[in-house]
Amino acid sequence: MIIDDNKEFELEDFLNEELEYSRMTPSADVWDRISKEVRPHYRWALWALTLLMLFVPYSLVMYYLPVKNGAAQAYLQNSTPSSKTNTKDNTGSTELSVRNKIVPQHNSGTIFSVSSPNTNELTGTDEQNIESASVDMAEPNKAQGTIALQHLLTSPMSQPDRVVTELTGLTAKKVISKATDNSPKAIKPKTTSKFSLEAYVTPSISYRSLSDDKSRLTYYRDIYRNNPFSDNIAAKNINTIVNQHPMMGKEIGIGTRYALNSRLKLKAGLQLNIAQYSTDAFQASGVANYAYVKNNKLDSVSANAQYATTGTSTAALQNTLYQLSLPVGIQWDCIQHNKFSIGIGATLQPTYVMEDNTYVLSTDYKYYSKGSQFTRNWNLNSAVEVSFNYTNKQITWFAAPQFRYQWLTTYQDIYSIKEHRWDIGLKVGIVKTF
Repeated sequence: MIIDDNKEFELEDFLNEELEYSRMTPSADVWDRISKEVRPHYRWALWALTLLMLFVPYSLVMYYLPVKNGAAQAYLQNSTPSSKTNTKDNTGSTELSVRNKIVPQHNSGTIFSVSSPNTNELTGTDEQNIESASVDMAEPNKAQGTIALQHLLTSPMSQPDRVVTELTGLTAKKVISKATDNSPKAIKPKTTSKFSLEAYVTPSISYRSLSDDKSRLTYYRDIYRNNPFSDNIAAKNINTIVNQHPMMGKEIGIGTRYALNSRLKLKAGLQLNIAQYSTDAFQASGVANYAYVKNNKLDSVSANAQYATTGTSTAALQNTLYQLSLPVGIQWDCIQHNKFSIGIGATLQPTYVMEDNTYVLSTDYKYYSKGSQFTRNWNLNSAVEVSFNYTNKQITWFAAPQFRYQWLTTYQDIYSIKEHRWDIGLKVGIVKTF
């Protein structure tokens, strides 16, 4: 483009020079919306996994609950013989008719009908026959019962009431003997399995501690002699710059236990941990620089920031970490008394970070940006607990104060500010023994 005095003028270069320092920075809300649209959402998957982990142990516990079986008791009650005796008092003495009296069937299945119109008194021999018949009919032998009845029928019966009394006694003995023979045999108690299933939930409060590896400041001083920036950072304590607050988290898990003996058990399982805390910040746009030392050289990476450590418009940054853990450990019931017991447990928990929605502080202590680029995917946690247990039959309810600690730093070594986390919670759950 040619203008006056034949000077060439480039409009694009002119605009770039004039507008170099006239940049418009989007607001924090715009950056938040962009971040939510770009980052994948795992919320629905986490809720589905949580519901599944609750439903599976509940179904197994309800399926294996002991069912009371009253069949044996009902059988014993129904098999108890009941007899009714009808008497009729006319002249002060009881008359019982023996005619067409039915004798219950014996082992042979034969039914005998006894009728005796004779009213003469029985002789001593006849009494002995009746007694012999009563004794013989109480035996389960078929031949002896038949011979005894034959002696009874051929003897003159002059006292029907005595005959009926003898026959009634024989019938009662037979029924009781049959009920005794058919009564259910003693059932051996079922041996308790060494395996058990547990399900638990742990409301917890999440804390963290920060420490800065300031070895990079040495390289700052070598590059920039008498650099006031590095001296200023060296004099600061990062825990006084970051104003943070613990928040409520949660832990949901299922697992199995294997009893080595009545007190010592091995346990393993699967659990979901959600740890949260908040950080006070200010809304401000800028560039967060993260300096690190690699191969004896100072290098850095940068990221866009929407929050700063100083400013006028306050904001609360909610940091949430979703973890999936595989706890493996032991449980020792040191005190046992009747249905109550006190136990001590400890686990090691290899942990995978499913989603990281946190903010990290820049190494110059000025800005906050998303920490996903520095997050360590695998970590290691441990937990100790003291459980108070109540056992009823094959189900144990327990409540256990728990302390959980993260051994490795949350972020990779490239991020020089080290973060360690711990959680304090109350673990409540149920154990079902098979």
